[in-house]
Amino acid sequence: MHSFQQDPPYPDVAFVDNYAELGPLLNADAVVLMSGRSRFSYNGWWVVFRRSKKTEVGKAFMLWLSRSPQWKPWQVSTNSIGQADIAEVQDISRRTVQGFAQADTQSLSSIMDLEASHFDLGSIPAQTLERVDPLLTFGNSRLAFVLLADLGQGEKTFGMVHSAVILRRVEDNWKVLFFEPGSALPMLENLLKSFDRLRLKDGPPEAVPKVSLMSPVDHAQITRYPKGDLVWAPLDQPPAAYAIEYQMGQPGREFWSPSVVTVVSPVHGEHMLSMKIPFGVGRQPHRWRVWAISGTGEVSMSDWRIIDFTN
Repeated sequence: MHSFQQDPPYPDVAFVDNYAELGPLLNADAVVLMSGRSRFSYNGWWVVFRRSKKTEVGKAFMLWLSRSPQWKPWQVSTNSIGQADIAEVQDISRRTVQGFAQADTQSLSSIMDLEASHFDLGSIPAQTLERVDPLLTFGNSRLAFVLLADLGQGEKTFGMVHSAVILRRVEDNWKVLFFEPGSALPMLENLLKSFDRLRLKDGPPEAVPKVSLMSPVDHAQITRYPKGDLVWAPLDQPPAAYAIEYQMGQPGREFWSPSVVTVVSPVHGEHMLSMKIPFGVGRQPHRWRVWAISGTGEVSMSDWRIIDFTN
C-alpha cells in the first residue's frame, strides 16, 4: 500500500484476521478499529482506513454489523415495573455505560450494589460517547433489566457497543447488580430473555437464603479438560431460578474480568444441583458464585469460590 504507489486506493473497510497484520496498521495510525462486537460470529477485526475517500461508508457498515436497521426488541413477559422506576433505572444504566467508557471508578462506585462483582478497568480504551440509548427495559418493582447501545469514538476506535445492566432495589434506591459491557447483541438478547422467562411478579418480600457451594472446594487445582462440574445444594424452598456468575483472573495480581451470567432452572427433588463448568481460559484463576432469585425479584448470592486451572 505504501511502497509501490504514491496515492494507493485504500479500501473503505477491511477485515483483518491476524494481529501480525493489524499491529502495523495500528502502529502507523492507518486505521480506525471497530469497537463493540458484530452480531455475526468471527475471529478478527474490522477496520476503516483513515485515508479512504469514503470513511463514512466504512463506519456505516460497522454500525450495520453491530445491529440491523430492521432490529426490534422482543415482546417482554416481565413488565410490572412502573414508569418512574423505568426512568430511574435507565438513567442509572446510562451513567454506568458512561462511567465504564471513561474508566471513572468513582462514578461507578456510587451506583453499584454492594454485592456487585468488581472488575478491572485499566485496559479499557477511553471513548467519547456521542449518545447512549436504552433499547429495552423490563422487570418488576425489585429487579430491573436494561439493554443499551452507545455510539462512541476514541483515538483509534469507532462503533456501536451494546451492554446489559441488571439493577436491584436496595431500600428506596436502585443499584447496579450486574453489568455486561461490549458483548454481541444476540448474546445479550439471549441473556436477558433467560431472565424475562422467569415472569417475575410483584408481591410481599421473601427472604432468600444464600446458596451453599459444594464442589469444587475453594482454590481447587483442576484441569480444564476434561471439565468437571460446579455443584451446589438446592434451597429448601426452590427459587424461580439460580444463576451462575463467573469471572476470569490473571495470575499473580488482583484482576478480574467483567462477569458472565448463566441462568439455571431449578430441578425439584434433587439432593444436589450441578452443571458442567462453563468457563476455563488458559492456565489462570477463575471465580464463581451462585445467585438464587425468587419469583418476586429478591436475590441472594453465595460466597465466591476460586478455581486454579493447572493446564
